[in-house]
Amino acid sequence: MPDVLQEVYLSAYRALPRYRGDAGLPTWLYRITYNACLAWQARRPRLSEARQDAERVAPDHAATAAERLDLADALAQLPIDQRVLVLMIDRDGFDYRAAAEALAIPLGTVSSRLASARAELRRALAPEENGGET
Repeated sequence: MPDVLQEVYLSAYRALPRYRGDAGLPTWLYRITYNACLAWQARRPRLSEARQDAERVAPDHAATAAERLDLADALAQLPIDQRVLVLMIDRDGFDYRAAAEALAIPLGTVSSRLASARAELRRALAPEENGGET
């Protein structure tokens, strides 16, 4: 991930002369970061490799690691346009209007995609109905 951060810094520095101020500076930087993360994601190891690494974690941390990987798996299953909204709004604290501006989509699209994503995450993370097995 440090490579992505470095890439974001360089991209922002290079693009600064072209910054027009149409969007707020945090929104502009978020968009640069978003694009860099998409590029990084295309090059990163798959979640199955991360899960194998987590299985080697100490037993007292295994449950927490498993929950985090379940969430990571569920997020990875979402379409990218839904995943980015969950991360922007629920993790990073963007409001709907700022997310819409950063992604150049209508405010209503933010609401509908986020609702769909949250419903899918609830379904994916809910205990199985067949006796509590996951």
